[in-house]
Amino acid sequence: MNHHDWASADRMRVILLRGALIAVFLASMAGPWFYDEIMVPAQYACSAPFIRLEGDFCGLPVSGFHLIIFPMGALLQIVLSGSRGSALSAIAFRDLAVMAAFIALLLPAITTSLRVVRGRSQMARLLTIAAWSIAAPIALFIALSGPRGFRLSLWGVWLFIGLAIAAIIFERTVRVKDAADMDPLSV
Repeated sequence: MNHHDWASADRMRVILLRGALIAVFLASMAGPWFYDEIMVPAQYACSAPFIRLEGDFCGLPVSGFHLIIFPMGALLQIVLSGSRGSALSAIAFRDLAVMAAFIALLLPAITTSLRVVRGRSQMARLLTIAAWSIAAPIALFIALSGPRGFRLSLWGVWLFIGLAIAAIIFERTVRVKDAADMDPLSV
């Protein structure tokens, strides 16, 4: 096998690994990230699919996809209310910041997908590392905000955090083989 064949095989492995990153991303987003809590006095049982969390609270596990879908709908409502001449309140601005954080969880999937399609530029690599580096602390905050005794049951968010660490290590170790890849402006 000549050098060109080895380089081509390496690129194919990198593409397949990035595809695996996207698949694990989707699995993590399908898993539970937080509990939608409702108050149910302790003397009453929580009915399925709710589980007893702490004291007077039951919770419904909610997937990571809901963290992205809900803010997009709320963002649309804010934009529509602004287009009708309604003034945006301080609460709306706070909500926009929270929505932006949740939507930032999508960035790694977008940048990693772009790396699969057109991924040989240094700029794309740096953007992908940045996207994972922004999303990981947001996910960690969500994981640590859950009920103390039930944080580990939120396997979707923990899978995402582990994936983010693995993806950052992977992207940092991928070697750029062609001189064209070194052009930081090519995407």
